[in-house]
Amino acid sequence: MVGLRDVRHGIGRRRAAAALLRQRRQHDRRGEMEFIHVNKTAGSSIEAALGLPFSHYTASMRVARLGIEEWNLRYSFTFVRNPWDRLVSQYHHRKGLDRLRTDLDFRDWVRATLVQADRGVVHQPQMFTEQLDWISGSSGEVLVDDIYRYESLHEDFARLCQRLGIQASLPHRKSSAHRHYSQYYDAATEKIVRDAFGRDVEFFDYQFDRCTYDA
Repeated sequence: MVGLRDVRHGIGRRRAAAALLRQRRQHDRRGEMEFIHVNKTAGSSIEAALGLPFSHYTASMRVARLGIEEWNLRYSFTFVRNPWDRLVSQYHHRKGLDRLRTDLDFRDWVRATLVQADRGVVHQPQMFTEQLDWISGSSGEVLVDDIYRYESLHEDFARLCQRLGIQASLPHRKSSAHRHYSQYYDAATEKIVRDAFGRDVEFFDYQFDRCTYDA
């Protein structure tokens, strides 16, 4: 027969084991992390550095798959990028893959994607959605634990590794060489992007460098 003292001892051991499990999950997240890979935010490099599979699932997709309780047990994070800069990178990436019509320069491409929603240009609509949508739930709540920035990529990646309790180096994947993003815009296309990604601009506090227009 099990006495009360044994029962309490058993409960205490289970509580201690649960506390240890939580502690391990806090400090060793390699198998328990959820990285929301927003396109053109160095996500492929981050996945390679952390040994994660390639994925473009949104946070709400992952919550639907895992369940909110399991999601909350995992450390979740994302990287975001200035919307004007991100779009220039996206343009050059597609250009490098021969996914652009030859008659479109950058400004025409901005109009075709964000104003006209040309299906011949917008092959994957999700890649043109606001970054806030990638990390938010149906009620607009932010689902990820931490948001890092592309603009401070190496510093923020170091902070991420410290948070995970690991050491990792960041490779450079899917890079594209181009001028500073502001040189691709005129006043009209700068406004198109501001209107299309207005929530990102406000929530993440991004600005456009107006000093370098190349109109």
